[in-house]
Amino acid sequence: MSLKGRGNATWTDSKKGYALTLYADDRYDNKKAVDVCGMGASAKWVLTANHRDRTLLRSALAYTIAKEIGMESAIGFVFTDLYIDGEYQGLYILSEKIDKNRVGISTADSDSLDGGYLLEFDNYGDHPQIRMKLSGQRVTINAPDDLDCYKSIERFLNSAEAAINAPDGKDPATGKSWNEFIDVTSFAQMWIVREYSMDYDANVNYHLYYDPDDGRLRAGPAWDFDNSFARSAGIYADPETALIESGERNSSSWLRLLMKHELFRKEIIGIYESFNYLFDTSNGNSVYALSLRLRAELESSINMNFTVWSSQLRYKYWNYSSDMSYDGHFAILTGFIEKRNEFWKEYIPGLGKLK
Repeated sequence: MSLKGRGNATWTDSKKGYALTLYADDRYDNKKAVDVCGMGASAKWVLTANHRDRTLLRSALAYTIAKEIGMESAIGFVFTDLYIDGEYQGLYILSEKIDKNRVGISTADSDSLDGGYLLEFDNYGDHPQIRMKLSGQRVTINAPDDLDCYKSIERFLNSAEAAINAPDGKDPATGKSWNEFIDVTSFAQMWIVREYSMDYDANVNYHLYYDPDDGRLRAGPAWDFDNSFARSAGIYADPETALIESGERNSSSWLRLLMKHELFRKEIIGIYESFNYLFDTSNGNSVYALSLRLRAELESSINMNFTVWSSQLRYKYWNYSSDMSYDGHFAILTGFIEKRNEFWKEYIPGLGKLK
């Protein structure tokens, strides 16, 4: 196997994230797909450090929501005590890597819509990248990354955005309706995971992919939630804030603009009603109950992690006290979830009354 560093802003942290690749032999010539912990065969895996999340649990909670509500591309994960050359590195999440195989598409081999595209609304200046005409949002093309031109998917994305923005929900140039461009269910599922968790990047960063078999864009996989569930103070710690609807950080977010369409709001409400147990604090299968179970099951690993990285608990970050214990940070997480559940009891059904 080979191990290399990964991450954007998180790569500056002391506890590093890694990309893991498996090979057939020590010549490192041929990658070998292996089924790890029942997550399916792949040669590429990710080790996420969650160093900015004092509870180490936030991403796991969000990934579980995505899987529970039926997001097709929800990633698998396991908690892992990581040792490198016999030296303990901390508690990590080992997960599937987002790639074309995981979302089930064959990528385009020419500038066309005959193949799929793995995309990401992004706030980094990556390449290759598309700049949307109406919103100015950047869309990174994660796969395929070897084409000379991406005009076909660029036209499709801009037509989709034009339809989503239009008062009648139709692209003025083609007459196609907004829901002919996107898979409504997957975008509603992404909305639920991002909004419920009050993710800092809810309006600026999430993955999506073009499925040539369906001819639509699908949202997913849900990824990167260390900045969620009140990890940061201010508006992102207010359980009674409608974050996406507020347009925080980006008023042109597709997840926000889609809310003006009644069909999209009804889809959100339907998913919430079908999986209401996740958002009911008293239910033993809720997100709240899961946080308590993970805290208990991982206690020894959490203690080991913060023996190695004890300075992280004492580091003042985004307005939380520098002398707060792990239990203090965990109480912020669970307290937020309890209050978020109460707020959603009125907020989500109320989406049906929006115009």
